[in-house]
Amino acid sequence: MASHSTTSPHQKLKSTFTRFIHGPIDATTHKNPSLVSSVLSSDCLRFIAPASFLASIGAPPDFAFDVATWEAQYANEAGFIGTKSVDITHLVVDPETKTGAARTVYIDDLNLANGEKEEVRLDVSWFVSFSEDGEKITKVTEVLDGLVFVDVHRRIKELKEESEAKAKGA
Repeated sequence: MASHSTTSPHQKLKSTFTRFIHGPIDATTHKNPSLVSSVLSSDCLRFIAPASFLASIGAPPDFAFDVATWEAQYANEAGFIGTKSVDITHLVVDPETKTGAARTVYIDDLNLANGEKEEVRLDVSWFVSFSEDGEKITKVTEVLDGLVFVDVHRRIKELKEESEAKAKGA
């Protein structure tokens, strides 16, 4: 007798999406940047919106990260910011179209040069597409709270420069 899975297509998509949303927490906790991509297909592209944010960091408006580039970017910033928790305020998936959307607020610690931490709240809305079996995410569009992310990106850059200057002087 064949065994039947008790997981519905809706539950599978929701589980995959939730694991994706928790990826930054897992990556911070385990100090493993690859965990931000654990449920992404190898050919997944990650788009960032709004275009004004991309322009503020010098990226073209249609820029997309592939999995390896995103993990490298995440690893490059991991010493300066870490995700503690996430509040998922809305999460919907559609098994028919293999898509999902969510609104989240991440609570991160910005690691200051003096050793102290400053809590920052990062508001992100997600739009994703899933693989046919629902096990992987094949496309991500991340809509950021541009004002906060621009400030955090600037501050991480300053912290990196301070750290590099301190290392050269040591």
